[in-house]
Amino acid sequence: PRGKPITDTVAKVSDDKYIIADAKYYDFDYDEITCSFNGKGPGFNDIQKQVFYEKLLMSIKGDVECANILIYPRYELEDDCILKPFGTVHIPVEGLPFIVNFFGNSEKLLQYYTRSVNATNSDLARLFKVSRKNSHIAFSHSNLSNHV
Repeated sequence: PRGKPITDTVAKVSDDKYIIADAKYYDFDYDEITCSFNGKGPGFNDIQKQVFYEKLLMSIKGDVECANILIYPRYELEDDCILKPFGTVHIPVEGLPFIVNFFGNSEKLLQYYTRSVNATNSDLARLFKVSRKNSHIAFSHSNLSNHV
């Protein structure tokens, strides 16, 4: 039903590492020079659901690390890459995660999906590492890090 919180993907990277990913299918205006959304970007509900999924996974699995990501369509990405990080979104409350935004190469991702191509363990490990690194950088540059 409409509004039912179901994440697109929860991928197990290892026993204590998971990726929570949700694809967004709407256009938005992101300024790569100022690194900010100009108009419609991820809404509070998008961010809140991702935070909820992470907290739920941690309550079920215990002490695990999560890479929490949102993926937005792009027709082409430079260097023929599939996913490219471009910043984070968060709810500015201490203890809540920073969700990393990724552009996804729409053409390649659709090809993989229609051909049932799955990510390898090394693909997932690289995505986890990139996501966590970007999340930590955003946190260290935020006002929240001054309060911890």
